[in-house]
Amino acid sequence: MKRTVFGLVAGGVLLSTVLGWAASNPSGSVEGAVARLGGSDHGLIALSSPADTRFQQVTVIDTERRVMSVYHIDNQTGRIDLMSVRDFSWDLKMEQFNGSDPLPREIRAMVNPP
Repeated sequence: MKRTVFGLVAGGVLLSTVLGWAASNPSGSVEGAVARLGGSDHGLIALSSPADTRFQQVTVIDTERRVMSVYHIDNQTGRIDLMSVRDFSWDLKMEQFNGSDPLPREIRAMVNPP
């Protein structure tokens, strides 16, 4: 029960923040909406976009901890489901992944020849 209440409160805060931002957006579109949660000094960013006709997707990025989470919010019921959480700090340490030519080391060699 406590989890459900916490989920509803957290989701409500996320959704109201993103929708509040969207309301102040001149285009009125929530697609691609970006909001800084709790002010810019807290390091939380929320991105909102329609996942399909049934869901709104909200991605929350903690820039301090380098963790992101993805939520789906059911447009009919308001139910919020946590879809994924990832610590991306190690991702950012990779030099390349699924890269295509020229690769970063090849560019570095062109810029700084031995």
